[in-house]
Amino acid sequence: MKKKRTIQSASIVKISFSEGVFAQIFSSLSAPGSIFITKFAIFLGAGPFYFGLLTAIGQISQLFQPIGYIMTRKMPTRKPILVKMLLFSRAACLLFALLPFFFSGVQARIVFALLFFAITAVQAAAGNIWISWIADLIPERVRGRFFSYRTQFLMVTALLTGFVFSIFFDMFESQVGVFESFRKNVSLLSFFRKENLTAAFAVIFSLSALSGIVSALILSKQLEKPKKLYGERLKETLTSPFSDSNFLKLIIFATWFTLAIGVGSPFWAPFMIQKLKMNLFLIQIYGTVSVLASVISLRYWGRFIDRFGNKTTMRITVILGGINPFVWVFLNQNNFWIVYIEGITSGIMWSATNVIFTNFVLSISPQGKNQIYSGIFGAFTAAGIVISALLSGIFMPPAIKNAFVQIEPEQILFAATGFLRWTAEIPLSWVKEPRSKPLGFALLYMISSVKMKIINMGLLLRTFVSK
Repeated sequence: MKKKRTIQSASIVKISFSEGVFAQIFSSLSAPGSIFITKFAIFLGAGPFYFGLLTAIGQISQLFQPIGYIMTRKMPTRKPILVKMLLFSRAACLLFALLPFFFSGVQARIVFALLFFAITAVQAAAGNIWISWIADLIPERVRGRFFSYRTQFLMVTALLTGFVFSIFFDMFESQVGVFESFRKNVSLLSFFRKENLTAAFAVIFSLSALSGIVSALILSKQLEKPKKLYGERLKETLTSPFSDSNFLKLIIFATWFTLAIGVGSPFWAPFMIQKLKMNLFLIQIYGTVSVLASVISLRYWGRFIDRFGNKTTMRITVILGGINPFVWVFLNQNNFWIVYIEGITSGIMWSATNVIFTNFVLSISPQGKNQIYSGIFGAFTAAGIVISALLSGIFMPPAIKNAFVQIEPEQILFAATGFLRWTAEIPLSWVKEPRSKPLGFALLYMISSVKMKIINMGLLLRTFVSK
């Protein structure tokens, strides 16, 4: 019996990792936050408000998470409806590829925004169903490690996807340098020109849709434990989380933190492209540095979360999250390479934060209520980013330029988000997590671990020198 459970667990992990790889390719190419979505928006003539709108759409869609619960609450199984939702929403990305052939100007931007919203809304509802499904399969005692290891696989996938398609896209935009001279001598490469950017986007979004479809088909092979059906009325189910004082405190913290994160959030990628003049390959190097830092640190974060709790780990990442944006305040075209240093600390911070946000709500929700708790949590956290992202796009501050300093409007917002992120420590202290350990105890453990590693490295070096 034990051997059977071990084989079954291995199958669950294998399928989850496999479908996650193809889902990540889809996300890297056409989900909210994708650099290719940003490039496509610029191609369509987007301005600051539109970037804010796209960021808001990516988060407004999260308000549809509770729909996932409503759709499946009376169903004995979640698999059929989830697979259909994923197939529909991911295949719909093919419409992005066709859009420039039928629309242009303001009309194209409106149609793209509407399509993007519809797809991401369905994806959000589907994500809520998936998190409930996977929470039933993975025991809480190892959930932190599961999400961290899975995230490592997905980050490596995102890294490779970004590199391949960034090089592919830059081949269309490159007009000078080695590639340009090489293109002049190879007739087959004559297609890679700026005039054919529409075709480049068509290729990217078509492959994105294909990867998304493959992911959904793999997910259809995943095991599903029998789903418990509860007799509560829908109104009681939707309102019961709000009578949980600890959950309300978690919502207050998460909304506070995401409000802070949303300030300036639409402008990270556009700032790289428009103000730092970085091409997609250089931006991908930043992504690579960040991903490598994430992959290396995730292994330790997963164990740290399982040992000390989500709250304690989050307190550390909030501190790191406030430091990162200040680096951007000093960047310009001449010193843009400094952003790669920030990519290391940013990767370390966000790798933990993403796992915590997935795992935190599951750790404090009552048994059998994780799906509705997760859905409401996702909706409120999304609302925070929506509000501040839209306000950032509407109320863009003026640049500060004089004989001593030159600060772009985006950099003022980056400094503001840094300060605001630190204030989230206040509501985080109100949240109670049963198995969370004190922050001081966790920091002492981290210091002693680092000290031990330094000692071991010293002993190893001494042994090497003595030989």
